[in-house]
Amino acid sequence: MSTLQKQINKGLESHHEAHALSVRVESIFDLVEKHTGIHWTDMVGPSKKGHIVKARHLVAYLLSRHIKGPSLEQKGRIINRHYATMIHGSRSIENQAQFDQRFKKELQSIEDALTSSDIHLEAERKTTLSSFLMTKEQLQKIHNLGTNGQTFLHSLILVLKS
Repeated sequence: MSTLQKQINKGLESHHEAHALSVRVESIFDLVEKHTGIHWTDMVGPSKKGHIVKARHLVAYLLSRHIKGPSLEQKGRIINRHYATMIHGSRSIENQAQFDQRFKKELQSIEDALTSSDIHLEAERKTTLSSFLMTKEQLQKIHNLGTNGQTFLHSLILVLKS
């Protein structure tokens, strides 16, 4: 597990869809890093340099707008910040987009890229799930195997959840 994944999991540790969300959160960090040139470790670090704070605000904005489910507090933990910083960062980005048309276009480009990656991830998820779907007959055969079949099915479910 990468260090970025560990950082993301720290924020989402109690959320029931943590694994699926962590892939999406990682893509947010990747997009912001490509756009700003700021490494994710700086975005979650203590620096108050303007360009790093702006990147952090951008991550906060994208987390707030594109990650549904976890609370602002959980999202804030991903970037090592209080939930109020999430609100402030999001508002800061919204205000800048309102008054700076060039920035608004850049932001739209980032959000379009994120949406495009979401479509790809959803298609990949559906393909993976469809490859594990079983018919009633297949499930009945596993059930008829007794303990070994049930152990196998239980293990398969655990793997799919991870």
